[in-house]
Amino acid sequence: MVDRPRSAYGVLDQPTRARLFELLERLGHPATTAELAEKLEMHPNGVRNHLEVMQEAGLIERRHSRGGRGRPRDEWTISAAAEPGGRAPTAYAELASWLARACPTGR
Repeated sequence: MVDRPRSAYGVLDQPTRARLFELLERLGHPATTAELAEKLEMHPNGVRNHLEVMQEAGLIERRHSRGGRGRPRDEWTISAAAEPGGRAPTAYAELASWLARACPTGR
C-alpha cells in the first residue's frame, strides 16, 4: 500500500471515532470537546485525540470560539465534504457492471 496522508478510509473503523461521528451527526450543531467527552463518558484529552485524527482525514472541521476568559474553545462539526468510507459510493456502478456481465450475449 502506498504511504500517503491519512484519508477517511478506515478512520471510522475504530469504535470510538464511529461513535463520535454519529454523535456529531445526531447533535446537528457544533459541539465542544467537553460536551462530546461528557456525552461519551470519556476524558476530554482522549476525545480530542480521536477528533484530531478525524479532522486530519477530512471528516470533521474544527472552529475556535471565544467564550470569555481563557483559551478559545474548540467546536467540532461534520465536514460538508465528508466521505466516511473514504470514497464516494459506487454501489450503482458495481450493480450495473454485474448486471451487464450476467446478461447473455448473442441470440
